[in-house]
Amino acid sequence: MNEIIIKVTKGFPEINKDDSLADLISENLKTNSIDLKNGDVLCIAHKIVSKAEGRVIHLPNIKPSPKAIYYADVLNKDPRKVEVILRESKKVIRYFKHKRQNEGTMICQSKLGFISANAGIDE
Repeated sequence: MNEIIIKVTKGFPEINKDDSLADLISENLKTNSIDLKNGDVLCIAHKIVSKAEGRVIHLPNIKPSPKAIYYADVLNKDPRKVEVILRESKKVIRYFKHKRQNEGTMICQSKLGFISANAGIDE
């Protein structure tokens, strides 16, 4: 019989630049009494990889371009955040304002070629 079992770990620490994700994940699995076996799939949020790589941007240091200011006005977004999205994008494919949300979304092709909301930029 084939089955899927999903287990969520608890107590994962805050990630900092240059942290060893392999060590932290391994320790967290031990703490949660989870033994990985051949064929198991481990899912992690891309945000922890970005944080370990030091890919954190402080918005007060960002000066928005005229293009960022335009999109920010249309989408009710912080122009500095839009500037970061544009810097990580090859192109903006689509953008739209949500009916039930305050802030709109940009669908972008990232520099790596992936298509995602807001170029994969997290807050």
